[in-house]
Amino acid sequence: MIEYQSGELKNLLPAVFAEDAEVIALSFALKRTMADVLQAAARTGIYADLDGVSEKVMDYLAKEWKVTYYRTEFSVQRKREILKNALKIKMFAGTKSAVQQLASLLFGKAEIEEWFDFREARQKPGHFDVKVTAEETLTAEQHEGFGRLIEDIKNASSHIRTIKTQETAQGSVYTGAALGEALEQELEVNGG
Repeated sequence: MIEYQSGELKNLLPAVFAEDAEVIALSFALKRTMADVLQAAARTGIYADLDGVSEKVMDYLAKEWKVTYYRTEFSVQRKREILKNALKIKMFAGTKSAVQQLASLLFGKAEIEEWFDFREARQKPGHFDVKVTAEETLTAEQHEGFGRLIEDIKNASSHIRTIKTQETAQGSVYTGAALGEALEQELEVNGG
């Protein structure tokens, strides 16, 4: 059996054609071209195997793909998640789903409330609120940066009304209670 990496066109043809000089030359040229294509195909595996690439390669990919919300100071796990979702977010840019995915990816749980779902009377078409439950405390700089990122992803005709953040904290709470009885006595001291 012939492996496709080493196979040639002349192996598929009857002997009468396979011995022709032009067929041999064409077969050789196709084999060299196929070797180049197979070598290039082996190098494209990086896109399909983001779990197997190094942190440095992820940083380069983020630049190449122009992922504006990628930060080199993020954890390796977070970088992988961002890159895995970056193309999908770009593909759906301009939709509620893209804004929600971006917010969830960066901060945890996120909800988008559109103008027709607002409870108060102040309803302007095209406006929306972003509600984020952050896993860590957001700085003012992060809050502003998040607003700029949403501007890049959202529909051009939509406008952010507010970004509401709710931060969660984990810790231990200790409570205690006690019941007791006290006996009150009066003592007299005699001069002695």
